[in-house]
Order: sequence, then C-alpha cells, then structure tokens
Amino acid sequence: MPASSWETTPPTPCPVPEETPTPSTPAEAKQLLVQLFQLQAWQEQLQASFQMTQHDQCAWAHMFGRYADKLFNQHVIDQAWIQELNAAHTNKQRTGAGDQNQLSKA
Repeated sequence: MPASSWETTPPTPCPVPEETPTPSTPAEAKQLLVQLFQLQAWQEQLQASFQMTQHDQCAWAHMFGRYADKLFNQHVIDQAWIQELNAAHTNKQRTGAGDQNQLSKA
C-alpha cells in the first residue's frame, strides 16, 4: 500500500513578496530575484506534492476497487454454495422421508 503520502511533509509556507516598484538599487533587484526564485521553488514543491497526492489517491482507489471486486465475487460464490447446500438438504429431507415410508411398508 502506498505510504508515501503519510511520509511527505507539507511544503513550507510561501514567502510573501513585498509590493515594491521597480528596484532602484542592485540590492533591491537582487532581493526581488531571491524572492522570485523562492516563489518558483515553492511552486515546484507544491506541484510535486499535489502530483504525489493525486497518484496516491489513484492507487488507493484502484486497490479499493480490486478489494470490492474480490468481496463481491466471494459473496457470489458464498451465495451459490448456500443455495447448493439448501438444495441438497431439501433433497435429503424428501428422499429420507420417502425411504422411511417405504421401509415401514415392507
């Protein structure tokens, strides 16, 4: 069973970009680039987390479907077996009663 969804940690919170006009100094430009790369890395991490979650959900749904099919098939087999046992029991009661009557007449 896939356990990766339980082992993954949620992505770190997205750093909030500051609303600044066009950078006026190289330091501001550098800071904006750092924020841009942080946001990009955060988005990639979040996207990977979503893909893993979706994959896990599909895997669980597939396994649940297989399990439900097995349960249904077992139920059908059990019902057929019950009908067969009931029929054999009914036949035994009918033939058993008839045999006793024939033996008592003889």
